[in-house]
Amino acid sequence: MRVLQLVVPSFLALHTLGCLGSSGAASSHPSASTGYSASVGSSLSSGMGAVSAVSPRASPGGFVVRPDTIEITFVLTGRGADPRAILADLKTRAQAITQRLGEAAGSPVTSKMRGVSTSADGSELGEPAVYVVRVDGSIDVALAAEQDYWARSGLWVSLVAATRDLVAAMKSSETGVDLGFSAPRPLLKDAEKLRPKLLELWTERARQLAKIAESDKAPLAIVDCSPPGDIDQRVVSLEEIALSLPVNCKLSSTAAALAP
Repeated sequence: MRVLQLVVPSFLALHTLGCLGSSGAASSHPSASTGYSASVGSSLSSGMGAVSAVSPRASPGGFVVRPDTIEITFVLTGRGADPRAILADLKTRAQAITQRLGEAAGSPVTSKMRGVSTSADGSELGEPAVYVVRVDGSIDVALAAEQDYWARSGLWVSLVAATRDLVAAMKSSETGVDLGFSAPRPLLKDAEKLRPKLLELWTERARQLAKIAESDKAPLAIVDCSPPGDIDQRVVSLEEIALSLPVNCKLSSTAAALAP
């Protein structure tokens, strides 16, 4: 019996986008500020200085779609004697952040709060405990299909500037509240709607492989497939998201596959 292991975990394939990010740690997805020039290896000097070569842009490969959302995650941390009062203050600040980013985007945005944690520093000599309350959430900014690269870049720059201003204002206020943002991340809001298409493309590739690998005396069939995993999104650029669908199967000779 001839069995070939067929594993196609990234048929259509995630690297993080070199992006203009805001300062500050950012919940579960902190990101440093880089820039598109870093991803293509460009380095331009001012004046009459030399200009280094720009590396050719690699093909994104796979099944590529345009993103329809920019996501920004944020973290708010407050300290004080009353955890309920801290939480109420953080709620007000989170609402203000959503409003400010909506103004920067020039359109309504949606926000979703996610996690919360509370801890208390031990008191000494009868002093009251100091509570630390941390909340995190995300803000989604819709990208219209008719927006071209320059419109989306303008939106990106406005969001980055707004997050930096918010962090700077929070630091200067000396309220004891810490604020951090992730870098903006382009994504496809509902990637699941493309699952049938990804499975269709995977099956086509698998059949092509089986046709090449089989022989007249030992035709091959796809067997022992595990359920497909979650759809992964790899950010290629502000205009491109590459989707992948992990699928694990085996190629076996038809006779072996049909054997009891």
